[in-house]
Amino acid sequence: PLDGLALAKAVDARDEEPARALLWSLERRFAAGHELGDRAKIARELEELWHSRVDPEVRGRALVALERCDHFRARKPIEEASLDRDPVLRCAALTAIHGFAEAERLERAQRALQDAEPSVRGAAIGLLCAIASKAALLELVHRMEIEPRERLKWRILAFLRARSGLGHGFDPAAWRAWAESVQGPWSTGPDLAHRGPMGDTRVQLAGLNLISDRVAFLVDFSGSTWDTKVGELTRKQVLERELAKALQALPGTTRFNVIPYTNEPIPWEKALVAATKENVARAQAFFERCNARGRGNYFDAVLLAMADPEVDSIVALTDGVPTGGHRWNMPLMVELLIERDRFRQVAFDAILVDAPRSRVQDWTRLAEVTGGRCVEAKW
Repeated sequence: PLDGLALAKAVDARDEEPARALLWSLERRFAAGHELGDRAKIARELEELWHSRVDPEVRGRALVALERCDHFRARKPIEEASLDRDPVLRCAALTAIHGFAEAERLERAQRALQDAEPSVRGAAIGLLCAIASKAALLELVHRMEIEPRERLKWRILAFLRARSGLGHGFDPAAWRAWAESVQGPWSTGPDLAHRGPMGDTRVQLAGLNLISDRVAFLVDFSGSTWDTKVGELTRKQVLERELAKALQALPGTTRFNVIPYTNEPIPWEKALVAATKENVARAQAFFERCNARGRGNYFDAVLLAMADPEVDSIVALTDGVPTGGHRWNMPLMVELLIERDRFRQVAFDAILVDAPRSRVQDWTRLAEVTGGRCVEAKW
């Protein structure tokens, strides 16, 4: 059997990626009921990691692994995390309590909905969706009514539609009436439950309705962008046209960035900027001038986009086959990004152009789990 104590002792918080992987492995094995050795000793190691002043991402994963190892020992650290100044740790606290009693999860989710940080509110919304009791549904309806961030509002609406089978829009009275009628767990089935938020039709990129006001556009500049023709145009020229239409339609309240990527991401700006006419024109000019070529390193482009704390949605326009960087195995990449996103709450949207069927399934899973959508462009 795997030695859990040796695994816990091997975590070096100075080396973040291996530390994440080791802690995630411990978490999953405990959750699956595997015997990993002396739980008390393993819990002590994880608690020491939690109390150390290392990277919050590592501390958060140590906290979740600790809860899976020793529920009672984790309660005080979870309370500390829920009050921490770092939103990563507040999200980790919400992730760690998924095994708690329903009443306590509901109460903690209700508190977290008042958080100033959208990522924490997103984690609370996810927790309420998992509970799906009448009280949780009513809380979601109320949050949809007052939530200032577009992506979170649409996420709630998508869940309510999937759960109920109803087609109401942002009509809190109608949704409240439905929620009041719910007597127990209610579901219309997996097909509806997996549909992402639809959005409206005011802003579109290559057939995908845009629903975020804090969005990073990632555009794959690998070989197919240059070598494939769409009628008389190269795919790059079609991308220029489609992106220009989308950017010009963005409301002034939106903040955005444009990040083409090859072997390396090529960000237009270091962080999101307001969608003013001047900024939209600058972004279009940058994109038209960008002639980079190379393999498509999607993973590193995502990490760059996620480093901006304002980003709540990543919209990727790609052929669906990453080939660059040290992460190019798409099924593995999907699981790593889902895990990495737990404390960040970014939605992954994808617009696929001529992607192989097996890759479409991978991108669809990434979108579904993170609250995004995956569509295939029809050019």
